Amino acid sequence: MTHRQDRSHSPILRSRRLALELTRRREAAGMSRDEVTRRLEWANSTLFRIETARTRPLPRSVREMLDLYGVTGAEKEGLIQLAREARKRSAPGVTTGSRACARCHGDAPPRGGGSTEVVPPVVGGFHLVPKTPVAVLANLEGLS
Repeated sequence: MTHRQDRSHSPILRSRRLALELTRRREAAGMSRDEVTRRLEWANSTLFRIETARTRPLPRSVREMLDLYGVTGAEKEGLIQLAREARKRSAPGVTTGSRACARCHGDAPPRGGGSTEVVPPVVGGFHLVPKTPVAVLANLEGLS
C-alpha cells in the first residue's frame, strides 16, 4: 500500500490537520500567539511549531490549548483524539512523506544517510522541486 492509497491514515496529514484546526480555534477565540504563549507559559517557538505542524503535540498540551480557547464537548474530545492519532507511527509497509514520494517517482537518494540523504522541501503536501539534488546531479553527470 502506498502513501497515495492511504492518505487518511498518515500521521503527517493528521498532524497538519490538527495544526490547522488549532490555529482556527485560536483565531476564533480572538487570541494572538503571544497571548497564548504568555497564558500557557510556553515559549513562542512551541506554539509556532505546533501551529505549523513541525511538532506533534501531546494530547495534554492540546487539552490546555482548547481549554484556553473555550472549546468544549465533542469538538474538544475529537481534537484531542486527533492529537493522539497524529503521534502514532504509520502502519508497517505504509510509506509516508517526501521520501515516499521520491520512491514512487524513482528518484529516491541512496539509503544510509550521510551527505547523500537529500529530501526535497514540502509545502502543503507538494514538493517544491521535482527531483532530489542528488538525482539532478546524477543526470547532469551523465550528459558530460
